[in-house]
Amino acid sequence: MDFDLTEEQKAFRASLIDFATHQLNEGLVERDENHEFSHESWKKCAEFGIQGLAIPEEYGGQGANALDMVLAMEALGYGCRDNGLIFSLNAQMW
Repeated sequence: MDFDLTEEQKAFRASLIDFATHQLNEGLVERDENHEFSHESWKKCAEFGIQGLAIPEEYGGQGANALDMVLAMEALGYGCRDNGLIFSLNAQMW
């Protein structure tokens, strides 16, 4: 049995790490100091398709399987330093 990730999964993870690193960390220190949640980052994640990963394609989602969703959360954890955002996304996805 082959447990390696497919090239598509590797590319998905890499694109999500890049997105999270460059789009979700701006203003984090100020938001933390002010105890604020970034609705802008939430919207960026929605535009990227993160909240729709688990939704079947026939309903407008991505139809991702459990492994792809775990890869997404792992990538967000690697690239995004906003733990509140990641926790909220995780709660939404599962």
